[in-house]
Amino acid sequence: MKRIVFALLLIGICGCVSMHDTLRNDQGQTVYCDHTGFGIIGSMVTVGSHNSCIDKYKALGYKLEGEPPAAPVKVETPQTQSGNEGVSGK
Repeated sequence: MKRIVFALLLIGICGCVSMHDTLRNDQGQTVYCDHTGFGIIGSMVTVGSHNSCIDKYKALGYKLEGEPPAAPVKVETPQTQSGNEGVSGK
């Protein structure tokens, strides 16, 4: 039983993470965010570094490859009727 628990613990500690994304801007320039790590701490660092890389380049105008372009936002304002709406006559 101890061997099974040890084996499961070892597998959990020795897991690995590999994250790859391509970002492109409107001028066609491409950047790659590639991060790999192993173990519990290495996996957490990898995820944080990868997300930081994506956020950094998105702030510079890059978009994830395959991500649809942002649609223009239509802002509608409520049409008001003439008169004193919401004002009581007293």
